[in-house]
Amino acid sequence: MKYKEGKIKNHNKQNYKKILIVLFVVIFTLLCLSLCLSMMQKKLEEPELSYDNIKTVKQVVEYYKATYISEEESKEEGYFLDVNLKFTILPYDENDNSNEKYYNDFIQDLAKVIKYKSFKMIDNENDITIKVICEKGKIVSIIINDIEDYFIYMDSRNKYEKICRN
Repeated sequence: MKYKEGKIKNHNKQNYKKILIVLFVVIFTLLCLSLCLSMMQKKLEEPELSYDNIKTVKQVVEYYKATYISEEESKEEGYFLDVNLKFTILPYDENDNSNEKYYNDFIQDLAKVIKYKSFKMIDNENDITIKVICEKGKIVSIIINDIEDYFIYMDSRNKYEKICRN
């Protein structure tokens, strides 16, 4: 009888081990599947910026989640192109935090696509006009709403206003 009880206990231990191994494999598989799906979802949401697949002004504008309206040859002397769009991200958020990096990246990528010819980005709805002057394959000046160093100017103005309020 003790022999049978020992056999049953051994058999139960082996069953528990098998169940634990199966559960571990199932959980591991689910985690891997979840990770793969989240990576695929992320790729679908944000296409990787690659100059192999982004070749037009419209594609750059849409990549930066702005609304593309139109583009036309600029009527203003010294500029090659006017890009009409609506920015979804404003230069400063409601807490006066700067979005300078977003704008610099956007402008840089747009300049690359149009081969560093001077251009303007015009958002009539948000009253933002960005003039980008390019020479010899690089950006030499960015003027936002007629202010050349817009983010420096706005940062110093915001700091001054905070000091005056206190």
